[in-house]
This record gives sequence, structure tokens and C-alpha cells, in this order.
Amino acid sequence: MLISSHKLYVRGCSIHQNKLFILSSAWVGSITYGMMFLLGPLATTLCQKLGCRATTMIGCMVAAGGCLLGSISTNIYLMDLTYGLMFGVGASMCYFPSVVILGQYFSKRLSLANGITSSGSGVGTLCMGPIMQQFIQHLGFRNTMRISAGMLACVVFCALVYRPINTSFLQPAKHVEGEKKSRFAILKSFKELFKNKAYILWCSALALWMLGYFVPFVHLVSFFNFSL
Repeated sequence: MLISSHKLYVRGCSIHQNKLFILSSAWVGSITYGMMFLLGPLATTLCQKLGCRATTMIGCMVAAGGCLLGSISTNIYLMDLTYGLMFGVGASMCYFPSVVILGQYFSKRLSLANGITSSGSGVGTLCMGPIMQQFIQHLGFRNTMRISAGMLACVVFCALVYRPINTSFLQPAKHVEGEKKSRFAILKSFKELFKNKAYILWCSALALWMLGYFVPFVHLVSFFNFSL
């Protein structure tokens, strides 16, 4: 969506300038996806501290604000900060609570619930791409960003159904009497986590897989534009 809209903006530019611009614009999508998944530990920690409902509400407003500010950005660097950084942070705070919340409601059919949730992302990607492209062609890039901001703001109402349920994951850990709370408890938990060799191997394999997974999202449209 982002790269397609840039094509309309740089139609009068030379081929060399167009290549440089698309190279710069690719950073916007890269920052968005990077922040969305890089901030997973922060988002899940907020779920523990604030709850999934509050985390999602804050995230959708941050993401909507990023889209809205992106619609008035005057250059690609402001887009990096608004749609790239700000939207990515908000998207992370919306995405991970939707994964965490499943463990509260499902136990026997958790795998099925995860599968249905993941399929929703696929259906959304399949449908929203052509729809957003039509919006861009008929309403323009900036108005499409504003429509996206309004759609993201509606996630607040979806978050209202995240009814808190008592679970061990989301409840604060009970400290033994006389034990002092450490300010670095989270860092210590990360240290213990990364002592697990299987977990390190899984993270490494997933990181390599993600390098190939997100490349088409960012570069596929520009590749075909230059090929045709």
C-alpha cells in the first residue's frame, strides 16, 4: 500500500531519483514490521502490568495517531517517525495481547483458537490490499491514511471484550514474606530464559525465517514497477 502510493507521488521524477526514493521509502515498512515484533517483550510485560484490555486500547490509539500524523507528513523522514516508528509501537501493543488473551479463555482447544486467530491475519491481508489500493487511486494516499487511522481507532471497541480472567501468567508473582522486590526482576527473567539452548535455537531460526518472510511485503510492488 505504502510503496504503491509513492509511485503516484514520484511519477514525474527520473528513474534514478525514483529508485532512490523507493529505497528510502522501504525503510518505512521495515521500521513498522521491525518495531511491531521487536517490542513483543514490552507488549507482553504491559499485559502483565496493565492487562490485555488496557494495553490494546493504548496501542490502537498510538497506531491510529501514527497513521493520522503520517497523513500530514511532508517528507519520508517524518513518515519513518510516524507511520514507521509510532505505528509499529502501537501495532505491537495491539497484536501481542490478542495472542496472550487466548491462553486465558482456552485450554483444551488452544491450538484451534490460535489457528483461527492466525487465519484472520491472512484473510485481512488478502482483502485489505486491493481495498486500500482502490482507496489510494480514488481518494489519494493521505485520505487513505486517515481512513486507516479511523479503522484502527475502532479497535478500542474490540478491546472492550477482553474481559480479564484470573490466570497465573497475568497475575503478579507473589513474593515470599521478607523477600525484597528487585528492580531488575525482568532482566533476571530474561537472563534465565536465554540459558535455554532450545529457545535460543528457535529464536535464531525464526529470525532467519523472518528475513525472507517480510521482504515481499516491503519490496514486491517496487520490484514489479521496475520490471514492467
